[in-house]
Amino acid sequence: MQRNSAWYGLTVAGLVMTVLPACVNRPLPSFVSLENPFQRDKVNEDSFGPLPVEMLRRLANEAEGLDLGRQERVSQDLARRVSSEADPHLRLEIVKTLGTFSTTAASQGLRTALSDGDTDVRIAACQALGRRENGEAVQMLAGVLGSDTEIDVRLTAVRELGRFQSTEALRALGSALDETDPALRYRVVEALRKSSPHDYGGDIAAWKRYSLGENYSPSPPPTIAERFRQLF
Repeated sequence: MQRNSAWYGLTVAGLVMTVLPACVNRPLPSFVSLENPFQRDKVNEDSFGPLPVEMLRRLANEAEGLDLGRQERVSQDLARRVSSEADPHLRLEIVKTLGTFSTTAASQGLRTALSDGDTDVRIAACQALGRRENGEAVQMLAGVLGSDTEIDVRLTAVRELGRFQSTEALRALGSALDETDPALRYRVVEALRKSSPHDYGGDIAAWKRYSLGENYSPSPPPTIAERFRQLF
């Protein structure tokens, strides 16, 4: 009986030694990646690590400290997830994190997010673009202002375009002055006022000319004496 037990133990040990090297040499599953921000980096008996949202926020805080190569690889991974992630709340956090990367892949991911079916995701993409000081961001925000069907998204695009001082941004804002929505036109005037040396008040035509590059001084208001003379 003891001989049989010993033989059984040796047999099991042999099988383990045969299978183990094969497992070690096999590639890791696709979801285990050194560049995957969703991978749990610390597992212990008390916790399974941060939740995905918490990991994304941590990654956003650490983005500037990553070398350029890893920034590109991580932003490529995040950009793919913008279109593949089913949960809109997680897509929102992905877009916010992408906004902290200044890579080409991040810009492509934000462009994809501008067509997302969730309003909050598109708003977050506009906000992220407003922090980018380049013509591509202006072009994308101008496209949102001219085509999005949700007023909240368009209002966000207007506010973010107001951060830029470029001719393209001013023209994009000026085109929205033809809209009939009073809230949108008011927001456009506020955005234009940030860069204008003159305040044209509620004169929409004057703001329109300013957006087209006609920077003129408005006529000063009449003095009290002039107003008095006009009465007679």
